[in-house]
Amino acid sequence: MKRFYNPVYILLLTVIFNFNVYSQMFGQEPTERKSNFDVQHIKLDISVDPVEKFVTGKAFIKLVTAEENFTGFELDAAGMNIKNVELDPNGPMIISYVGKTKRTGYYLKTLKFDYNKSKLKIYLDSSYNLSDTLNFIIHYNTTNPEKGLYFISPTAEFPDKRYEVWSQGEGEDNRYWFPCYDYPNDMATTEMLVTVSSQYQTISNGVLKEKSDKLNYTTWHWVNDKPHVSYLVMLGIGQWDTISTSWDGIPIISYVPPGKKSWGQNSYRQTADIMKFFSEYIGYRYPWGEFRQVAVQDFIYGGMENTGAVVLFEGSVYDEKTEPDYSATGLVAHELAHQWWGDVVTCKNWNEIWLNESFATYFQCLYREHELGKDEFDYNIYRNGNEALNADSLSRRPIYTRSGPTANTYDKGSVVLNMLRWMIGDEKFRKTMNIYITQNQFKPVVTKNFADALHNAIDDPLLDQMPANLTWFFEEWIYKAGQPEIKADYSFDENTNELILNAVQVQRMDSSSVFRTPFPIEIVTEKGTQSITMETSSEVKTYRIKLDGKSLNVNFNKGNKILCKLYFTKPKNDWLYQLNNSTDAIDRITALNGLKDFIDESDVVDAVKQVMRNDSFWGVRYEAVKVFAGSENPAAVEHYMKYMIDEKDSRVRRAYLLNLKKLLDNHPAEKENISVLQYFLTNLINYETSYYAAADAVTALSQLLPKDKIYDAVIPYIEMDSHVDIIRRSVLTALDLSDDPRSKEILLKYAVYGSTARVRNIAVNGLGSFLNDDEVINLLNNKLAENTRSTQGVILSLLGKAKNPSSKPFLQKLYDTSNDERFKERIKTIISSY
Repeated sequence: MKRFYNPVYILLLTVIFNFNVYSQMFGQEPTERKSNFDVQHIKLDISVDPVEKFVTGKAFIKLVTAEENFTGFELDAAGMNIKNVELDPNGPMIISYVGKTKRTGYYLKTLKFDYNKSKLKIYLDSSYNLSDTLNFIIHYNTTNPEKGLYFISPTAEFPDKRYEVWSQGEGEDNRYWFPCYDYPNDMATTEMLVTVSSQYQTISNGVLKEKSDKLNYTTWHWVNDKPHVSYLVMLGIGQWDTISTSWDGIPIISYVPPGKKSWGQNSYRQTADIMKFFSEYIGYRYPWGEFRQVAVQDFIYGGMENTGAVVLFEGSVYDEKTEPDYSATGLVAHELAHQWWGDVVTCKNWNEIWLNESFATYFQCLYREHELGKDEFDYNIYRNGNEALNADSLSRRPIYTRSGPTANTYDKGSVVLNMLRWMIGDEKFRKTMNIYITQNQFKPVVTKNFADALHNAIDDPLLDQMPANLTWFFEEWIYKAGQPEIKADYSFDENTNELILNAVQVQRMDSSSVFRTPFPIEIVTEKGTQSITMETSSEVKTYRIKLDGKSLNVNFNKGNKILCKLYFTKPKNDWLYQLNNSTDAIDRITALNGLKDFIDESDVVDAVKQVMRNDSFWGVRYEAVKVFAGSENPAAVEHYMKYMIDEKDSRVRRAYLLNLKKLLDNHPAEKENISVLQYFLTNLINYETSYYAAADAVTALSQLLPKDKIYDAVIPYIEMDSHVDIIRRSVLTALDLSDDPRSKEILLKYAVYGSTARVRNIAVNGLGSFLNDDEVINLLNNKLAENTRSTQGVILSLLGKAKNPSSKPFLQKLYDTSNDERFKERIKTIISSY
C-alpha cells in the first residue's frame, strides 16, 4: 500500500524546533493586573427594586491569600455606598490573648476600609500567612449604576417599556453593581440570592437551587458550582415568555418578550442542535448544567456569553419577514461557542482576547457548515477575510492586541484558525481543541496554552510523526500584522510540457514579515487535476510542474484557504473555465473577481449573466451582481433590471439595489430616465416582502436622485416599522445626504430619547451638518447626559467638532458625575480642545 501525505506536512518537517524562539515569543507576559489573593467563591445576597433602580445587600467573598504577612487587599467597587465590611463568622478569625494571637475560633468582626468610589481597600488588624483562607462580608447598596447593571423602565417617551434589569459585565463593568476583583485572570465559583417583587422572574448563572416566597417577594437562589471570571456573572430580572427544550438531559430555556413566544421558537430553533454539534465536535460536553438565553430590551451589544446565561438583543426575536436577511442562528452559535471558548477557558488578560472572540467566531462558521454546507461555510470565511483586509487597510494591527479588540479579534482570527485547520487537517484540529480545553478547563489562558495543545496534537508518534514546531505560524499570523500580498503569473512550455508558475510576496515589510505559509494550487488539464502546495517569499519563486497536456486552468490559493491579497495574471479563458466548471462556490467567486478586468467583453458579460441568474448558491449570485454592475457593456442595464425583478432571494435582490448606482454611473444616459427609476424603486419599496431590501431601495433612491429631490422621495417611509428599524435608519441616512432644510427638523425629532438607540445614533450623526445651528447645539448639550453610552459617544464626537463654548459646562458636568475612567478621559480630551 502506498501512503500519501499532505504536502503541507512535508514543508513542516523541514522546520527545526527552536526552544529559545519558542520561549521568547510566548514567555513575555504583557502588563497584567496582579493581586495578593485568589478569589475562591463569590456569593451575593441582594434585593433589587426594578422600579426604584436600587440594589442593596451583601457580597460574601471567600479568598485565599497569595503572600505572607497578608494585612489587607483591594477590590473594585464603582459608585457604591459601602456601609460595612466584616470578617465572615464561618471563616478563621483572629482571637486576641495576652501577649499573643491565635488563629482559632469564630466570630464576626468589623474591619476598617477606605473607599474612593472606585476602589475598596480593606484593612486587617493582624497579618495572615500565605494560603490562608478568609471570608468577608461587604454590606453595600447602589442606585441606578452607571454601567454593569442596567434598569429599563417605562417613560413618557417609551410608555410601553417593561420594567427589566440586566447585567453586562465585560470588560470590567460588574464592579458597578457588586464589589469584586474585576479582572479575567482569577476564576471563582459563584452563587446569588436575589430577592425581587414576585411579579418578576430572575435569571442568573448555573442552576436554580431553590425559590422561596415571603409576602409579595420571592427569593431566587442560583448556584454556579464551576469557576468562572467575574465579568461573566449575570443577573436578569423581568417578565418573559419561556421556551423550554433540552439536549442530552441538559435543560435549554429561552426567555422572549411577552407575546412573542412563536417568534422565539422560530428564531432560536437551532439552539439544541448547536449545543449538540459543539459538544461532539470538541469532544467536551456542554459543562454548565443548564443553558439559558434571554432577549432583553435596549441591550448595548448583539449578545453576551455570560456563563450558562446568555443575554441577547431584543432584535434576535423576529417575525417571518426578517429571514433570510437576518438570522439569529449565527448569534446564538457565537454565544454558545463562548460557553467553551471564553467561559471554560478565558483569556488571562485583554491582550489575549482573540482566544475568546476568534474562536467563537470560527465555531459560529463551523456550525453554519454543519447546518448549511461547505459553500455557506466558505462564504462566511471569505467575508470575514474581506473584513480583515479592509480593517488592515485602515489600521495595521496584529490579532494579538495591546489596544483593545479590533475587527482582527473576530474576523481575521477566525480566518487564521481556518488556515490552521486546513494545514493540519480536521482530525488534528479537533484533537487540538479537545486537548486545549481539557488541559486548561476552568483556568485563565494565554496563547502559549493553545500552542502547546496544538504541538501536542500534531506530534503524535502513533500517527505519522507530525512535526512539533508551528511557532512560526503564531509569529506570522497572531503576533504580527498584515498578510501576504502575492503577485503571480504562469505560462506553459510546450517543448517540455511544463507549467511555469511564478510567485512573489510584495507586501510592505513594516509590521508584517515574509510569510512562510504555503498556498494550495490546483492545475486542471483535459485529463484531470493536479494539486500542489507552493511556498513564496520576497524573492520570485518559480515552480516547473510536469503536465500531461496544456493547462485549462490554474487555481492559485484554491478554496481561498490562505488570507492574502492576490494579484494574479491569468488569461480570460482560464478564469471563464474556473467560473463554469468549479464545484466549490468559493472558487467560482474567485473567478468572478478575476473577471472584473474583462467585464465589458461580451463573452464575459454572457457568462456572468448566466451565473447571476442560475448559480445554485446565493452567495455566488450576490458576488456576480457586484461584478456585473461594473460593466459598461450596452446590454448590461436591461439584463440587470430584469434579473433584479426575477430574483427570489432577498439577499441577492439587495446586491442589485446596493450596486445600482455603480451600474448607472457606467451608463450615464440611463440616468436621464430618473423619473422611471424613481417610480421603479418606489414600487419596489411599497411591495417588497423584505425589510432589508426595502431599506436598501431607500438607500438606492438617495444615491440616484438629485439632493433637492431626496427628502420628498424618502420621507413617506420614515414611519414604516421594520426589524431593528432598518427602514427608518435608511431614511435618516438618506436625509443626511439631502440639502433640503426640512431634514433638520426630522433629524432633531429622532435624535432625542423616544427613538431607539440605533435610530438616535443615525439621527444625531446626521445633525453633524448643522453644527452652526444654535438649536442643534442646544439639543446636543441638553441630551448628552440622558442618552445611552453609544449615543453619548456620537454626541461627544460632534461637540468635539463644533467646539461651541456653550457645551463646556455640560461636558464638565458629565465628567464630574462619571465613574468610568476611560469615558472621563475622552471627555477631558474634548474639553481641553476648546
